[in-house]
Amino acid sequence: MLIEFSVTNFRSIREKQTLSMVAGSGKEMPGNTFDPKAPKAPRLLRSAALFGPNASGKTNVINALAFMHNFVRDSATGREPKAKTGATPFLLDRDSRNQPSEFEILFIHKGIHYQYGFALTRERVVEEWLFAWPVGRAQMWFKRSYDDASDAYTWGMGNSLLGQRQVIQEATRPNALFVSTAAQLNHEQLSVIPEWFQEGLFLMGNGLLEYRHIAHTLDMIENEGGASGLANFMKAADLGINGIAVDRKTITADDLPSAPEELKQEIVGKKMRRPVFLHECPDGSGQERFPIESESDGTRAMFALAGPWRDIIANGMVLVIDELSSLHPKLVRFLVELIHSPHYNPKNAQLIFTTHDVTLMDDLFRRDQIWLVEKDASQASTLTPLSEFKPRLDEKLQKGYMSGRYGALPVLTPERL
Repeated sequence: MLIEFSVTNFRSIREKQTLSMVAGSGKEMPGNTFDPKAPKAPRLLRSAALFGPNASGKTNVINALAFMHNFVRDSATGREPKAKTGATPFLLDRDSRNQPSEFEILFIHKGIHYQYGFALTRERVVEEWLFAWPVGRAQMWFKRSYDDASDAYTWGMGNSLLGQRQVIQEATRPNALFVSTAAQLNHEQLSVIPEWFQEGLFLMGNGLLEYRHIAHTLDMIENEGGASGLANFMKAADLGINGIAVDRKTITADDLPSAPEELKQEIVGKKMRRPVFLHECPDGSGQERFPIESESDGTRAMFALAGPWRDIIANGMVLVIDELSSLHPKLVRFLVELIHSPHYNPKNAQLIFTTHDVTLMDDLFRRDQIWLVEKDASQASTLTPLSEFKPRLDEKLQKGYMSGRYGALPVLTPERL
């Protein structure tokens, strides 16, 4: 369960920006919130939607979370000892270019509240910290800080952190995280941080129609031994689909008549899976099989989403999606309402997504679930909850937003044409 995510000096984000899933004091739509039942954890929101013009920085908020996810997962194993970290600071002012990028996340995993973060330059990790609330009071598990003058790290270790701490310190490279290294060395306490990023967070930040997402759904069909549950999900979305099947074949050279010889050598002989959708003939003559290529972008996107969606609901994960533009607004509203339903979503999965669809603003979200992203005069992205504007409970949010009351709208200048 995500409590809060903050990022500083990353791409279009200069000053610290925080996306909070903490429910405000408002009493509206109580079903959109839940009690995470963890020590010192506040009541949380089930979803958050980010609105704003093109190039405002919405995607960079998602990219920042993806960067943190990937660096926690791969920093100890996925890069050479002297490789760059991949950090990309805000480049439009001289000071920010030379300052570290910083990431911090607060989350709940297996009933325990954690606060974890790190700061890094292009060359090295300069800070890293972890606090935990296993019994209701904060425990500092470790702090790590790089001192430029001595070219060395100083370490602070809390008494609650057990195990071979010195061994992990010595094994941690400058361009790697302490928690990532600890996970590789099977440190039980610290492994929970990479574990949550791997098992508690699902990112679909690069578009729903990527094959890896379709493959995820295909894997689920094979692992569950059938497609009936996924077919029901597609039926509930009113896509005209009566069933789902999976075609399997071995790729031959005839399937790649114009491909380069090197590509043929690499692919020929491999197994290929392709989803096929069953449509009922209105005249009662049976069913017709349509390959995925024959379906609309919306149907294909729903199929790609179906596997991850069932995963996050079954396991109480956080699903992050950059743009749901390929889905009809009624479908998006349907999906969000499922997330808001304690009956359908008993394990309190959360959904975070970016969108341009302002029709979703009214009657679906609380004010603290809507976030507005825009760029200030310095071209830096800012992230603001709609609740800061204190709109009335009966106010039409779409109308207020489109009239410019809350900002985060494109400024169009036809006179420049």
